[in-house]
This record gives sequence, C-alpha cells and structure tokens, in this order.
Amino acid sequence: MSGPWTRESAARYRARLRGCLPGGALGDALGYPIEFSSVDRIRQVHGRHGITGLVPGRTAGWASSATTPR
Repeated sequence: MSGPWTRESAARYRARLRGCLPGGALGDALGYPIEFSSVDRIRQVHGRHGITGLVPGRTAGWASSATTPR
C-alpha cells in the first residue's frame, strides 16, 4: 500500500490478514496426507490425476507443524 494509512485501510488490511491465517491452515490440513511425497508417488497411490478430493484416513484434515509450530 502506498501513502499514509487511514483507519479504513488499516481495518481492511487486518481483515485480509485474518483471512490468510485460516486459509493457510486449511491448505496445510488438506495437503497433510501427501506432505513430502513426490509427484510420482502421489500419482502411484492416487491415480494419474493425483488427488482430486479429500484423502480418507486418520490424517485427513490434520494440520502439520507448519500450522502448529512447537
């Protein structure tokens, strides 16, 4: 953003920042079952098109240490 911050622009910035946090956590949780897998391995396990939906199993929807640092 260029120029001085106004009350409205600061509120808009904070709202966008708050939206990024759950978005990042959701992406991390959806990708957790294949974290560190190669594209070849993903295709071998999930088919030619790779993952096209939620991956069933005990790790589906979990967040990794990228979201929940210890």
